[in-house]
Amino acid sequence: MKLMIKHLLAALLLLTIISSSSAQQEEKWTLTAEEVEQYKSQSRALVAYFEGTLNFLGDERSTAQEKEIIIEESYAKIFVNEDVQIEDDLDENREVPINKNVQAYLKDVDFFFQSAVFSFDVQSVEPMVGENGMIFFKVTFMRRLDAVLVNNDSIKSNRIRYMEINLDPFKKDLKIASYYTSKINEQEELRQWWNAMPLYWKDIFGRDAVVFDTLLMADIEAIGNDTIVIKRNEWIHRKGIFYVAGTDTIPEAAAEQLHNRPPDTVLTLDDHIAQMKYDSLAVNLSAIDNRLKQISSMKTLDISFNFQVVSLEPVSQLNELEEINFSNTPVNDVSPLRNLSKLKTLFMSSSLVRDLTPLQYATNIEEVYIHDTDVEDITTLEHFRNLKKIYCFNTGIRNLSPVATLTQLTILKAGNTLVEDLQPLSKLVNIRILDLSQTLITDIQALEPLVNLQQLNIDKTLVKDLSPLRKMSQLNLLQCSETKVSDLSPLEGLESLTRVYTNKNEVKPSQATNLMRIKPGLLVVFDSEELEQWWNNLPIYWRALLTEQAGIGSNPTTEDLHQVINISKLDLSGNSYLQHMEPVNRLANLQELSISRTEITELDPLKGLHNLQKINISQTRISQIEALRGLFQLEELNIESTRVDNLDALHAIGTLQLLKADKSRITHEVALKLKQAQPKVLIIYQTEKLQFWWNNLDEEWKKILMQDLIVQPSPDPVQLQTIADRTELLIENNLVISNLEPLMPLLMLEKLVLKGSQISDFNPLKTLSHLKYLDLSGNPLSDLSPVAQLSHLEFLSIESTPVIDLSALSKLGSLQHLNISGTQIKSLKSLANLLQLSELSVYNTRIRSLSPADKLPALKHVKCYNTKISKKTIEKLKQARPEINILYY
Repeated sequence: MKLMIKHLLAALLLLTIISSSSAQQEEKWTLTAEEVEQYKSQSRALVAYFEGTLNFLGDERSTAQEKEIIIEESYAKIFVNEDVQIEDDLDENREVPINKNVQAYLKDVDFFFQSAVFSFDVQSVEPMVGENGMIFFKVTFMRRLDAVLVNNDSIKSNRIRYMEINLDPFKKDLKIASYYTSKINEQEELRQWWNAMPLYWKDIFGRDAVVFDTLLMADIEAIGNDTIVIKRNEWIHRKGIFYVAGTDTIPEAAAEQLHNRPPDTVLTLDDHIAQMKYDSLAVNLSAIDNRLKQISSMKTLDISFNFQVVSLEPVSQLNELEEINFSNTPVNDVSPLRNLSKLKTLFMSSSLVRDLTPLQYATNIEEVYIHDTDVEDITTLEHFRNLKKIYCFNTGIRNLSPVATLTQLTILKAGNTLVEDLQPLSKLVNIRILDLSQTLITDIQALEPLVNLQQLNIDKTLVKDLSPLRKMSQLNLLQCSETKVSDLSPLEGLESLTRVYTNKNEVKPSQATNLMRIKPGLLVVFDSEELEQWWNNLPIYWRALLTEQAGIGSNPTTEDLHQVINISKLDLSGNSYLQHMEPVNRLANLQELSISRTEITELDPLKGLHNLQKINISQTRISQIEALRGLFQLEELNIESTRVDNLDALHAIGTLQLLKADKSRITHEVALKLKQAQPKVLIIYQTEKLQFWWNNLDEEWKKILMQDLIVQPSPDPVQLQTIADRTELLIENNLVISNLEPLMPLLMLEKLVLKGSQISDFNPLKTLSHLKYLDLSGNPLSDLSPVAQLSHLEFLSIESTPVIDLSALSKLGSLQHLNISGTQIKSLKSLANLLQLSELSVYNTRIRSLSPADKLPALKHVKCYNTKISKKTIEKLKQARPEINILYY
């Protein structure tokens, strides 16, 4: 009996400990942003410690006893356990990757080398969440190894390596759990990912992805080792006569069941129906694997209004994803997004999401759209230090404290929430658009420091006093309708103010009129009488247009008129009798406007319409767009077939994404000037030229130019311009292409790697004036004159080319890295003026002197082994310039 009681007490104690541990784990599930940064810093330190450990083992001065202590004991301080797998990177000739445990790997470092120096250059540390919910950190770094093998052979190698470091949040301890070069079986992993995803996801990813001929990825049901299963529709012919008698439908062959009674109806059927069939095909899977790689590397994904999407699980594989839109879907869980560290923009409005916690380590997010959801807690947002836009209106949010430290925030739309306290906003000095309408706030004193605020909406609140707005010199729009406001005098000194909406509050008409008199450019919408007067003064055709587009009756009420001036879309296209659009100036909430194919010639009424996002003025006689200069929400503009020839007004609009300008009067120079000001904007202005260029390209060049892009075989205008706007291009060991003329339209190209070709004419490079990085190694290049005009060039490699003269480089003042190894160069005199040059490689040449390059002030790295330079010269240079790292032997 005593023994039984003893066992019961022990079991109870164990259960108590487990429960306590579980409670503790639940309580300390999340990390603050500060803790994440601390652990990232500690992860870097751990990598440095491991680097030092390897260097100790590779140091021939270390004793065997000291090395044994590290291999047998000390490693446990930095690794999870002795079974941690390390992908071997010590044997340069190994073709098949193998993994070793920690001690085996450390022993190899000691065994293989007489001496070895490891250098780890950490490139990134990203917090991740494993399938078990535990936090770990993924470290990406360049591993450099400079070693001498036991057989006296030398090794010099660079490799990208990855390390996964586990965090024990209770011990606050970090230890290495994995160390590898590449994901094991990535190809197989992607195939399994595809096989496991639901059909609707295959359709989303694969409907536009052509594999070969007419086969789409969406048609591939499953992928095996050397076969695929595809689905297809087979049409079945249905034909026959049927008799309907009461509730029975009887086929002609069973007509005796009618017992000689006439049927109620005779149906004749003769049609075809589609029946799904599945076929297994043996194919070369390389094209499919390439498509899977492209799909998994996509940067944007829009599945909004797709009611089939109930889970985002397949998205977890999209590690390059920067923007996702699953608005208006039944998705309720964002856990699959938890490790997408490059995610910047998140649209989830009108979804079923309630909990944002899984996103706490997606710290690069810049825009969040969670409006019209059941989200009540935005604590997770405090981790997003780069957050610029929050749309959280029509939610159950009560507390804005999590945004208090988000100093980069520019837009916050929190209308129709339960927010009462605005104090958390007091330090957000970069905020420009703020919507607090239909909240529980009673004063706006906390907003006084927000001097950069441009738009403020406090409609339907209990706010009385506008005094905190006195110093907001940038404020151009104020909405304070249905409030307790009775005094507009605090607004008198606001020079930028152009609109005030103050309906149904305690402001007297005389005060509103006086404010407009003091500020002639200001419009105060303060009562229905003024609005009705505006309406009655409109031409009949304008009233008809606005009535139709606002969806109101021909005899509008006051509420209807408010609906008119608050419409977000206005389509006036095709109204050839329209010659002006002054009435549009009243539509302060307008987001989309089309005046295509009208007789309108000027855009001045659009000044002050700061919510405009899309404008179409195509096929008009408009010649200038200066009125658009202050429209900082503008995303799309169509000026096709217009007389517009200047885009300066768009240079400061950072939101602009798409400009359609075919058959306008803008030139290459004008387009490039805008592209330099706003690199993200896609300018479609030369479709006919690009179409002619593309149609005349051979298949090899088309293949090269489409690499890493999801482009149809016959690109549309957007895809053509996307190709022309490429900033990077890699061409290696291609003996098919014979000239570089196809590159001439790629005016935005900044990085070009062209190695191992048979091309001898490089003159087309002269047009690529934006080039910063140029690698021409291994080409029959003898003349550098095409490079002479590339004034932005920072990196140039002409390794293993027949170049004998560097004089063409003498004026490349931006050049920082130069590799002339393996050339016939004998003199560096032409480098005398390259004051920015920091890295110079001249190994395997006949150069006898580094002069005058050795006097260049920025020089930090020189590789000059296997040259005619004497050791004595190098020693003198080391004494004179000890800051230069010289590789010489």
